[in-house]
Amino acid sequence: MENAFTSLESPSGGKRGEFFGSEIALGRGFPLSDSVMFTVQTPALESDQRPPRYYWRGRTYDYFLEGQWYTTGSSLEEYSPSDAIPRSFTRETPDPARFLFSTGEITFSLVYAPSQTVWLSRQGSTRTMPSGSAEEIISWYANPALQAGEVYQVDAVLNNPDIEQLRQAGTNYPSGLAEQYLQMPQDFSPKIVELAEEIAAEYDNPYDKTAAITRYLRDNIEYSDALPFVPRNQDPLEWMLFEHKKAYCVYYSSAEIMMLRSLGIPARLAVGFAQGERDGNEYIVRRNDAHAWPEVYFPGIGWVEFEPTGSQPALSRPLPPSDGEDDGLNSNLPDISALENNRELQGLLEEEDLAIPEQAEVAQPLSLSRYLIPLFIIFAVLIVYFSRRYSVPTRMPGILRTTYERTGFKTPHWIINWERWVTISSIEKSFESINFALGLLKHHVPIHATPIERAKALQAILPKAEKHTQKLLDEHQTSLYTSRQADASSARRAAFNISKYALLEAFRYIIEGRPIRDT
Repeated sequence: MENAFTSLESPSGGKRGEFFGSEIALGRGFPLSDSVMFTVQTPALESDQRPPRYYWRGRTYDYFLEGQWYTTGSSLEEYSPSDAIPRSFTRETPDPARFLFSTGEITFSLVYAPSQTVWLSRQGSTRTMPSGSAEEIISWYANPALQAGEVYQVDAVLNNPDIEQLRQAGTNYPSGLAEQYLQMPQDFSPKIVELAEEIAAEYDNPYDKTAAITRYLRDNIEYSDALPFVPRNQDPLEWMLFEHKKAYCVYYSSAEIMMLRSLGIPARLAVGFAQGERDGNEYIVRRNDAHAWPEVYFPGIGWVEFEPTGSQPALSRPLPPSDGEDDGLNSNLPDISALENNRELQGLLEEEDLAIPEQAEVAQPLSLSRYLIPLFIIFAVLIVYFSRRYSVPTRMPGILRTTYERTGFKTPHWIINWERWVTISSIEKSFESINFALGLLKHHVPIHATPIERAKALQAILPKAEKHTQKLLDEHQTSLYTSRQADASSARRAAFNISKYALLEAFRYIIEGRPIRDT
């Protein structure tokens, strides 16, 4: 049996050495670390060809029962790189793009790649699933397994439909596919079904309904990488949505999928890894990037990813291409030429018509502070309100990145860094002070260096900050690898001291021409 041995490293009961197996429970969190799973060299593509974000999918699950996901109705077939893979896509697609993967520190056989992979450079097998009248590959396996430091290549078709295409896709689902991906437990929570209907009530198409549920989960459920045990005799999804209101990716995705299915929209669970750390056209993907997300089926398009998990940047699908018309955007603007011909208005604007009557009493100047201070207070309150209600600070970098990509310009690195910054935890933000200090003191560490290696490197060159560095490292490790709550205040104080000592050291270097490191 595929699940004969349970891996200590797997959150889903997979084979030893595999992160994802044939089933996955809602669970309490993934076993995460800084270990590098793989790096990916992506092709240089035009902005309109790139998807909103890369997802490195391992496999999918279609059947949900008693808090656990299963893969049903699939078959395993031998694969050789010389085999021709029939395409099951239902609309015109571009030529496949090639991705180069280099494995990291862990041996594995489940291949991670973009979802619509059509070729793999390694011998192995594929797991296929009926998809309407065709067969779909839902996972790829290398045989023999991929060892640390090995390389494999994949060709994948990048599916990047725009919002209008998704809205117009309709609901003409293939019968077999709809039956499989609309499965729900017989005793599924009516409370969750009612919530889904309430969220989607004002929308008339699957895309807008899906987007509304995605927004609801992102706005109302707080991200947590570890969850407590579900109270006895409670539905785990219902408990998460209405009581605990905290989740990690498997809970977020499962809730969205089941709400969509209750509305008649086929959806399934995909697992693998999120995009990872970007460096130009390369991504470094660590175990910390292990992820689960929902895929939703659109007729004529196929499976499309959505992102309800609050710790991940929101996905921004492209807008339909402009047809050159104003689309009514200027219909409410006044007719400037009509205003120019209005003699009464012109008279008011001409300086000579604004003469002050000779006997008029000169008015006292207005006290600006009387009006500006209340206006400033109101403005500040509105900023705080909208920032909290609509997460403006966290959404702004994503909006800017999307704007750059839609206009065809390369997104500046400061926007990419800002987008990453707003999504990381308070502890991780504090830990960035170590990277700041290393950069300020011009001490190079490899991009794949672990937090422990970075902390030791800083302690070696900045002994005065050694105890603060160790304290920050301890809190960082606590937040990642234990069930205890890390002390964010202590981490911030340590980060402040590290930055202070690093700045003083850099200042001394400027004044005296060499760093002074007191022990």
